[in-house]
Amino acid sequence: MTIFDAGSLGNGSTLTYPLGETPITVLPSGQTVMFDRATCIWYRRPRLGHVAEHIRNPAVRNFCRQEWANLLEGLFLNSAARFVNPVFAEYAAVKPRQLHVAREVGWAIPDTLITSDEDHASAFIQKHRGRVIHKAMTAPRDRLIDTRVWDEGDRPALKALTFAPTIFQEMICGPMDLRITVVGQQVFTARILTDHSRAGIDSRMDMDAPYEPYELPDQIHERVLAFMAAMELVYGTIDLKITPEGEYVFLEVNPQGQFLYVEILTGMPIASAMADLLAQGADQSPPQSSVHGSLSDLIHQNRSTCDAHKD
Repeated sequence: MTIFDAGSLGNGSTLTYPLGETPITVLPSGQTVMFDRATCIWYRRPRLGHVAEHIRNPAVRNFCRQEWANLLEGLFLNSAARFVNPVFAEYAAVKPRQLHVAREVGWAIPDTLITSDEDHASAFIQKHRGRVIHKAMTAPRDRLIDTRVWDEGDRPALKALTFAPTIFQEMICGPMDLRITVVGQQVFTARILTDHSRAGIDSRMDMDAPYEPYELPDQIHERVLAFMAAMELVYGTIDLKITPEGEYVFLEVNPQGQFLYVEILTGMPIASAMADLLAQGADQSPPQSSVHGSLSDLIHQNRSTCDAHKD
């Protein structure tokens, strides 16, 4: 098992890819990694932000990062290893795509408007009598942006929509949120009692919100797996809202969502399931207990840095 930090490329790590032969990387420690021996790769939040950071010219720095990104993507796309998630799964983070697929597989979704037009946003807000939330389509790497309830004090900010489109949705009220973590074919669901949360519409903002295990109805469980298959995801965290009428409403999926804080709060063995999935490799062979143990231990050892934020 090897941890490879993509940010070390050009900063101590080298990579050689003779086409048709084994790609080789040399880590700062001097360790040599033969990529063709990898049976499973956890492609988790690859970041090239530190690559070429010593280069002052922005155009040259960006060019270097693009070259590294192209080589890595080519290497991974050509690999026979199992990926969690596949390289192209980053497209699954695109919010309009998520909502479209969710509706196709049968989820209810909030009435949604994505716009850069002030007048269209105002009309949508009026349509729902101000009971609207707004959120960004992407997440900055340096901070967490919460979902916010519309307030009339926000109206002057609508003029800035011309610079960046924003998601507006009808506000879905209900007694609880669900955080669903899917690992392969295993589904772990946590119920978040939003009636007790101080964070209002976004329970991620309340570190004290109560979490507890929750069993999905069979139909909803199958819909979760159907959605993941349609999105071509091996792993992801899905956020749902349950209305007072008992309807399950899809909000979003995060292909790189955190899970350790959910395990800590609920006791569900999510890290063990992830270790099993990684240890299976491309051939789906049963994991060896020693491999399973080391992977699971490693995941838990890194939880303080991996789960600094709920997202």
